[in-house]
Amino acid sequence: MVPGLSCPEYHDHRVPKRLVESFDELKVGCAHAEKDLRAQQFAAAIVLTGHTHEARIELIGRSLFVNPGHLEDRVSRGEKPSYGLLEITPTDVRAGIYEIDHVLRKQVIVERVYLG
Repeated sequence: MVPGLSCPEYHDHRVPKRLVESFDELKVGCAHAEKDLRAQQFAAAIVLTGHTHEARIELIGRSLFVNPGHLEDRVSRGEKPSYGLLEITPTDVRAGIYEIDHVLRKQVIVERVYLG
């Protein structure tokens, strides 16, 4: 978990604004905003961010970038509320963006050999 801009912890230098963890041998970097990422996080197999409220799943180089959107109760920045699910299997990574009513908006499946 990383703090968002509206969290008091975001402005506390003792609280990390970015994390890198390994899940099933894949590095996952995360930060609330892309501006908080460093080269190590950008080079992760999976990069998770938020901040813009614009849901996206995009393969850039050998990294899968995922922004789940937002969970506000109304349209924000032109986007309906959404959330993301990430599944790491032995052969691939599946990233999905879902509407608040659980309808799949977008899904991307990437074979693990293309990541990292």
